[in-house]
Amino acid sequence: DKHGILLIFDEVITGFGRTGNAFAAQTFGVTPDLMTVAKGLTNGCVPMGAVIAKQHVYDAFMTGPEHLIEFFHGYTYSAHPLACAAGIATLDTYADEGLLTRAGELQGYFAEAVHSLADTGNQGLLLLGMRLAARPADERFAFGREGEKYFWPLLVALMLFSVGGAFAVFEGVAHLRHPEPQSGSRLWSYGVLGVSLAFEAMSFRVAWAEFKVLAKGKPVRVALREARDPTIPLVLAEDTTALVGLTLAFVAVLLTGITGWQGFDAIGSILIGVLLCGVAVGLSKLTHALLIGSSATPEEQGHALALTESVEGVERVTQVLTLHVGPEVVILAMKLAFRPGATVEEVEETTNEIERVIRAELPRMRKIFIEVDSKGDGRGLEQARRAYRASLEVAGPKGEAKEPA
Repeated sequence: DKHGILLIFDEVITGFGRTGNAFAAQTFGVTPDLMTVAKGLTNGCVPMGAVIAKQHVYDAFMTGPEHLIEFFHGYTYSAHPLACAAGIATLDTYADEGLLTRAGELQGYFAEAVHSLADTGNQGLLLLGMRLAARPADERFAFGREGEKYFWPLLVALMLFSVGGAFAVFEGVAHLRHPEPQSGSRLWSYGVLGVSLAFEAMSFRVAWAEFKVLAKGKPVRVALREARDPTIPLVLAEDTTALVGLTLAFVAVLLTGITGWQGFDAIGSILIGVLLCGVAVGLSKLTHALLIGSSATPEEQGHALALTESVEGVERVTQVLTLHVGPEVVILAMKLAFRPGATVEEVEETTNEIERVIRAELPRMRKIFIEVDSKGDGRGLEQARRAYRASLEVAGPKGEAKEPA
């Protein structure tokens, strides 16, 4: 009314309890000027449609000037006695069996079902990415399709944000604005949440063990920043989020049971949604960096540098660059100064030996490109050497390659 807008809701699909209220307009706290209904009006037994209008809108059409067109109801059996009888019987059934109230009570279960469906879909997308990445290289994808393991986790992160986080926030805000009394025992809720916590804890234990192997003793923040395979961090993030979310849900249900205020459930849903959105943003940032081209870790670059300088015929490395095409495929590009006076055959033999020793120690560096250049700009050398020395100090001397000078 304030802005002179005629608001029309089409409630053919959403009406009669499908959103937990008689109409979706009530769920959103909005009162439209016109509302169309059908199907649920007669439970689909007899075709029937109707238009519900505010009084002033009805009067404008029905009692206005003669040249105006009245509401026309000729497309369905709107005034048919059988359809009217079916409509009255259906409305009586809604009231007698409390179907609208029961639909509202199922909202929480529906929300959890959506979250479970999203989690299942997420795992399926990760599996799809792994299957596609296993396809061999061809003319179109000369370096293989390892990048699939970066694309699909990004999609999972976006789904976690939209389907999981945004949906939970929306549900929480809707329930906070329009709280509805819940009936029945909450023991089932405690039981379901408790069992879910137990299963998620087992899943988290497995994911954490895998992550510790990936981290190699580094702090969690550093390990996440340097991770080149987003699959394990993503699964760990989902399991951690699920544990925290279930704990928040349990506390919210407990507080609601103690105080009787339904707002705790809504606040719990909002907090879970915010948590999911935050995790999704973090995962998107990680996969974004991998998609645009992250280098190998400084320790791996330093290891490759040490192995190269240990090969006879190599005078020094003047540049080292790496690029992760996928978690298990790294492109290594180096500029080298070979022994003065080396013949073409000797340079070729030395190059082959470099590739052999690097692939033996660092199998992920499948694509190695070497350029003869004694005046490279030195990019990547200092950081690689420093990181490799630090890794040797932590792990102890291995004698696998001489430490770079």
